Amino acid sequence: MVTTTTTTTTTMMLMRKMFVLMMMLMMMVMSVGKAFPDKTSIKELLKDFQTIDVRASSGDSNILCKDDKLDIAFIIDTSRSIHAHEYDQQIEFVMKLVSIFNISPQNIRVAAISFGQEVVRDSAFGFSTHKTKEKVLAGIKGIVYRGRDMGDQTETGTAIAFARKNVFSNTRPGVKRICVVLTDGRSTDPLQTKQEASYARKDGIKMIAVGIGNNVSMEELKAIASNGQLVFKIDSYELLPQFERHVMTQTCESK
Repeated sequence: MVTTTTTTTTTMMLMRKMFVLMMMLMMMVMSVGKAFPDKTSIKELLKDFQTIDVRASSGDSNILCKDDKLDIAFIIDTSRSIHAHEYDQQIEFVMKLVSIFNISPQNIRVAAISFGQEVVRDSAFGFSTHKTKEKVLAGIKGIVYRGRDMGDQTETGTAIAFARKNVFSNTRPGVKRICVVLTDGRSTDPLQTKQEASYARKDGIKMIAVGIGNNVSMEELKAIASNGQLVFKIDSYELLPQFERHVMTQTCESK
């Protein structure tokens, strides 16, 4: 049944793409001997084409995660080096990832914490806190920007340790455990970060590292992640949407 639904959906997406391309060609043909077609119209068509492609990608990821049983925790950087609008883009990115999950106490459960010079405990929530997708999304949206109050330190290792000891202590037997770490720079204590990530991996937690911006250390991201495929280096917050599908896929396929 799933295979049939997937094939039908993919066919419809391809037909819509072909229609958009045909419309673009018609506009160009009709413009022969006249002014070149309006740039705004072409941009709108291209935008529609890209939107269809994103929908197809999201659909594939949704099917991929549909029947999984996962406990996924997000560790979100809210240090002073991140501007408020960049933090909002980071939160939106996490919410987009969460929106594809089949969230329930029996299937996928989500937890989230934020950190800067310390873990922000008052907005953190564990796997048992929110039992529906709507409440999880509201919980993530409620993790507000604390950059100005976070000092100059980025205690990534402390955040990983907190998640391992306080969040992943409430996981279900036999269920895959995944931790997604998002950060914009080098941690204050790289050795601690490396050690805490190692402890988490030894506890059976799959670690995914997402580094954003020019100050990220690839060496540190590799030290956090369980393997090279789970390392993502993104040049800016504006580019986060382009990596949604890749991070979704690796999260869903983590074994």
